[in-house]
Amino acid sequence: MIWVFRKGERASERKDTGSAEFFNQLVLKSKDNLGFPMPPPFVATIFGILGLIALRAIRNNIRSGTATSRGWTCTIYANPIRFCLIVSTRAAFVGLAFAEILHAFGLVGDPIANIKHALPFLV
Repeated sequence: MIWVFRKGERASERKDTGSAEFFNQLVLKSKDNLGFPMPPPFVATIFGILGLIALRAIRNNIRSGTATSRGWTCTIYANPIRFCLIVSTRAAFVGLAFAEILHAFGLVGDPIANIKHALPFLV
């Protein structure tokens, strides 16, 4: 809970502003773009690092024949469909990272906006 204190106010006279109201103010602030935008090279670097981590995970999964996702481990022989889903999800993340890097340097449009437009039920 968030408590607002005014000068000269006693502890018994506190007013609870509500955490939902505080959260709504944060959301409104983020929608108005009042903060500092991240520079494009920083965005490209972060997505590049995450993409490389995903590529390394894909390589390790294919080499070992086992894939782990959220604590579940499956082998390519015991459950090939789940194995392929895990690896393809990571490959999709690599593609998104590559698209974000290209967007950061102004070579393509915003991939997140394209995903929101193509799949409106995810928003």
